[in-house]
Amino acid sequence: MSSKFIVSNRVHDPPRDFTSVPACTYIDSSGQEFIDMETHQMDIDARDAAYRQEVHNRLVRQQSDPAQKAELKALLAEFNHFDNFGFDVDIYKRPWIIKKRIPNDFRPIRRSFTSCYDFKAIVVRKIERDKTTEWIYVSFRIPNKPSGAFWLEKGDFSPKTLLKKFMAAGGQIHYTEDSKRWADLLAAFIGAILDTEHPYLLPPVGWYQSADGRWIYTPQLKEALATPAVDTTRSNRLSLVLAGILGIIKTRIPDKFKGVHRFFAFGDDDAVVPTWITADDIPKHFNEMLDQHGPDVLLPISGDDPMLTATIGNYRSKTNFATLITRTKTEPRFPLCLIVSTNGITELQQKHCLFLPHEEVHAAALPLAEIFSKLCALVEHNPDAFERIVERSYTTALGSLDEECAFRNEIALLSVSSAVLCWALKLLKQPDSAQTTHEVCQAYINNCLSEWDSSLDCNAKEILHKALFSASEAGDIRFIRYEEVDSSYDPERDIVQKKDAFLLKGALLKSLLHEYAPGYSASDVISRLQSEHLLSEFSSAKKIRINSGPYVDARLLTLKRSCLTEYEDSD
Repeated sequence: MSSKFIVSNRVHDPPRDFTSVPACTYIDSSGQEFIDMETHQMDIDARDAAYRQEVHNRLVRQQSDPAQKAELKALLAEFNHFDNFGFDVDIYKRPWIIKKRIPNDFRPIRRSFTSCYDFKAIVVRKIERDKTTEWIYVSFRIPNKPSGAFWLEKGDFSPKTLLKKFMAAGGQIHYTEDSKRWADLLAAFIGAILDTEHPYLLPPVGWYQSADGRWIYTPQLKEALATPAVDTTRSNRLSLVLAGILGIIKTRIPDKFKGVHRFFAFGDDDAVVPTWITADDIPKHFNEMLDQHGPDVLLPISGDDPMLTATIGNYRSKTNFATLITRTKTEPRFPLCLIVSTNGITELQQKHCLFLPHEEVHAAALPLAEIFSKLCALVEHNPDAFERIVERSYTTALGSLDEECAFRNEIALLSVSSAVLCWALKLLKQPDSAQTTHEVCQAYINNCLSEWDSSLDCNAKEILHKALFSASEAGDIRFIRYEEVDSSYDPERDIVQKKDAFLLKGALLKSLLHEYAPGYSASDVISRLQSEHLLSEFSSAKKIRINSGPYVDARLLTLKRSCLTEYEDSD
């Protein structure tokens, strides 16, 4: 069997409707395409029948010659099984099968087997920590749809596996009656275009040390699924900036992450990063998504949903959190995970996460886009200075904290991120911004330590009482009885007392805790109140009656009255 691959020198935009391209054409004796959609199939069938009859007659006449008989049988088998074929690519970069009926056939048949076009196939050698593996990377374009691509380990290359991967990536095959035949044809075509002479060397994504000792940063392949380190067009929060820098340098200083056993997390107010993975997903699919997003710098994961947990239990989320912890500890190149709590903090999140506190100071004045685009180059060209900055800031932060502090390593990493950010600003010739950033970052890191320490011994009832009392004294909120609600009722500031409960908006509760309990995490206080069954887990629709007349609809949380009435100033 022989294969031939011919690439056209002409490049044209493919037609939007591929049905306008005939599925089968002839090439006449002068080399021109001959297309007759109404009669060409009849002509093919007639010529096939005539050829089969001729072969049959020759077999009958020459039965006395076993050698010729075997030869004719082989020729007939070749004719019937499409073995004598090659490949061509038309001006639209779409592959065609070139079928010859007999050797030196001057009227071969061209048949299209897929509407996909612009195929590329390369051998990729992935350099991993302790081994090198060879993969086949295939990309192609699909009419009126996003491009498709798939990876296939070279040792697993087979027609069946290739066809399965191709179809899973969105590929299209015209004929499905005989899947084995078309799997063989697709494998032969990919084998014909596969460039095995010039394999692409793919170092590990992130930082790796070359043979000569230099540290080099390798970004993701353009075709690979990748998440930007920090999307500066969506967020200018300092917390996300510090986390983004840690994600970039994680594989450069993996030894500094060995003592970290919890994940950084954001509350729903700070959920400014998109997520594609959820912690309460089916474990098998969760692992597949982790592998798919393995090249990412940051790996945002939606926290488990307490409503789903109440319905099906926490087996999924417990299993997935255990997977995250194991892979983070055992895989130095595993991306930095961020847990994004969008539906309330659960017990598992309290156990495995450290929530980065809400900050009023933003980093809008910083040239974030320039910093993140040039940070890797700055580290590559100044490796010694970078290592000195990291070591000094990490050691200083550890030395300033008590050895029994539960957050020593996490605080030290935030200090490293802050030092790298200021160092980059200085190299970009912005010393004033570097000084201001240093002060802002230090204040924020101190706030992190204060909130995390407070969360270890958090009396949620007392904290909430003090915050509500202070807000009431300042005139920021108003307590009113349900029977006394009038037209001045404003759910953005009023707390309604109805029987043995208080009704208030969740956003109001969070803002009050941010304002009047600055040393504590609002999300943590709310979570503890909910775990003690003092505060409802979800807002529900309530009807507030105005002056014993019409009702006002509002989504409110329910706070048990006993949460406040045990204090002397509860009135």
